[in-house]
Amino acid sequence: MSITSPSVPPSPPLAVVSPPDRIRISTPRLMQAGLALLVVSIVLFWSVGAIVISGARQRVQTIGHDTAPSVVAAQQIRAHLANLDASAANAALTRGQAQAQAWKDYAAEQAALSDHLVSAAQNITFGDAERKPILAIATGIQKYADLIGRARAILEMADPQQATAPDGALALIGSANVMLNSELLPAAIALNDANESALNATWAGCKDALGWQTIGFVAAALPGLVLLLLLQFVVAGRTNRIINPAMLAATVVMAGAVLFAAADLGSSAAALTSAKQDAFDSIGATWKSRATAYSANADESYFLLLPARKQSYAAAFQNKVLVLVDKEFLTKPSRQRYLDQRVVPFQRHDCIKDKEYAFGGLFGAELLNVTFGGECAAAANSYRTLADYLDIDARIRELDALGQRDAAIALNVGVKPGDSNFAFALFDKALGKIIDINQSAFEASIAEAERGLAPLPWIIAIGGALSVLLAFLGLRPRLNEYHSG
Repeated sequence: MSITSPSVPPSPPLAVVSPPDRIRISTPRLMQAGLALLVVSIVLFWSVGAIVISGARQRVQTIGHDTAPSVVAAQQIRAHLANLDASAANAALTRGQAQAQAWKDYAAEQAALSDHLVSAAQNITFGDAERKPILAIATGIQKYADLIGRARAILEMADPQQATAPDGALALIGSANVMLNSELLPAAIALNDANESALNATWAGCKDALGWQTIGFVAAALPGLVLLLLLQFVVAGRTNRIINPAMLAATVVMAGAVLFAAADLGSSAAALTSAKQDAFDSIGATWKSRATAYSANADESYFLLLPARKQSYAAAFQNKVLVLVDKEFLTKPSRQRYLDQRVVPFQRHDCIKDKEYAFGGLFGAELLNVTFGGECAAAANSYRTLADYLDIDARIRELDALGQRDAAIALNVGVKPGDSNFAFALFDKALGKIIDINQSAFEASIAEAERGLAPLPWIIAIGGALSVLLAFLGLRPRLNEYHSG
C-alpha cells in the first residue's frame, strides 16, 4: 500500500509594499514659516545695524569731540606757557613803555592759559592720563607766577637808569624758566600725548572696523532679502501667480534700505577719514610747530637775559628749529637755496606728493599732507616767514657777539618791520592760516560724518518694518484663499 504525502498548499506571494508618500509641507504653513523667519531676520538686521551705528557714532565722538580738541588744547596750553615765559623775559630785558607792554602781554597770556586749563579740565575723558598733567600745570603755574611776581617787584623798585635787571630779579626769573621747562612744558606734552595716543588708537581700530562693519551690516540684511525672494518663488510656484506686487515692493524696500544705509555708512566713513588724515594730521603738526616755535622764541630772549647760560639757550633754540625743518634750513645761505630748489618747485606743482620730494620736520609733515584750497601757499609761506625770522635771529646773535647788547635787545623785542617780534608775528600768522584752513575742513568733515549717521536708525527701522508689513499684506490674500477653501 502506498502512502501518499499530504499536499502542502503553495505560499502566498509576497505583498508588494508601496513607498510612503514624500513629506509635503502645505503651502499655508510654508508661507507662515517664511513670514516668521522673515521677522527673525529683520530683528537680526536691526540688531547688527544698531551695533554698527553705535560704533560709528562713538568713533566720530571720540575723534571729533573728545581727543582731537583735547590734543589742540594741550598744544595751546604749551604755546601759552612758552609765550608767557617769553613775555616775562622781555619785561626784564626792557624799560619804560616796552616793559609795560611786556607785562601787558604777560597778563594776556596768563588769562588765555587759565581759560584753556579750565576747558581741558572740563573735557577730561581718559581719567588720570589727562587729570594728572592738568593738575600739575595748574599747581605749577601758581609757583611760576609767584616767582615772576617777586621778580617784578624787584624790577619795579630798581633804578630805571640801570642798564641791566637786578641780580635778584634775574635769579628769580631764571628759576621760573627752569621750572617751566622741567615741569610745566613736560606736563603739557604729557597731556597732549594722552589724548594723541587715544586718538591714534581709536583711528587704528576705526580703519580696521570701517570696512568689516559695513560688510557685516550688509551680510545681516542678506537673510531677509533671500527670504523675500524665496517667498515670491513659493507663491509663484504654488499659486500660479507670477508676480505678487506687495512682495515685490517688500523686496525693493528692503534692498533700498540696505543700499541707502550702506551708502550713508560709506560717506560717513569717508568724511571721518578726511577729518583725521587730511585735516587733523595737519592741525596736529602745525600746532606742535607753533608751540615749539613759541618756546624757541622764548629761548632767544633768555639768550640775551641770562648771559651765563647763553650757550645752553642757543643750543635749545637750534634744537627746536630742527624739530620744525631740515638741518639744511638752519644756515642762511642754505635757507635760501632750500626755498629756491625745494619749496618753490613743490609749490609750483600745487604741493602734489611725489617720491622725489622729501621734507623733514613738522613743516615737512604738513607740506606733504596738503589737501585743501589755499593750504599749499600757506604751508610754503611758513617756510618763508620762518626764514626771515631766523635771519633776524642770526643778526641778534652777531650783535651780541660784537658787544652791542643794547642793539641786540632792541632788535629782539622790537615790533617794527625788520625786528624779531614783527617777523615772528608774521610767521605765527602763517601757521595760523594753515590751522584755520584745516580746522574748518575738520569741523565740516566731522559734521558730514554725523549727518551721514543721523538717518541710519530710521532707515533700517522703517525699511525693515515696512518690508515685513508688505510681505504680510502680500501673503494674506493667498492664506485667506486656503482658509476659505
